[in-house]
Amino acid sequence: MIKDNTNIGGGTAIGDNEVIGNNVCISNGASIGDNAEIGEKVKICDNVSIGDNAVIGHSPNISNNASIGNNAEIGENANICDNISIGNNADIGHNAKIYNNANIGNNASIGENADICDNVNIGNSASIGHNAVIRGCVCIGINAEIGENAVIGDNVRIGENANIGANAKIGENVFIGEGSNLA
Repeated sequence: MIKDNTNIGGGTAIGDNEVIGNNVCISNGASIGDNAEIGEKVKICDNVSIGDNAVIGHSPNISNNASIGNNAEIGENANICDNISIGNNADIGHNAKIYNNANIGNNASIGENADICDNVNIGNSASIGHNAVIRGCVCIGINAEIGENAVIGDNVRIGENANIGANAKIGENVFIGEGSNLA
């Protein structure tokens, strides 16, 4: 079902059983999978792919060439910038910002108001807490956890199953090994 005042650009493919809210703008070349739900006032830019059963909350902005996996959820007012890949079953919180060229793994979770900067890779099943800031060129391993309000500096590598506690501040050019615990 497509509601009122929705604009759909040329070359857009829309699957079966979608619910698309009022005042949605879908630009050229987008692909929306089966059973997807798109809230009101959503802006979906050129060449965006949204997987089957994905849920997009009210008022997010999804920029060019983003790919959102099956069963993924994007919270209200989230900002997904250019060339972003979000895996299957990933959960992006309300007001989260994910900047250019980031990869978010399958089953990963990004908390509300988190800031994920350019060129960040977040592994499968990793968790980023509310209000966390992840600076550019950061790689976060599989099952790693970053606590709320943590700040991770540029060029940091965090190993699999590592745990960075709430309010932690990690400087630039740091390597944190697998299974490490930093409170």
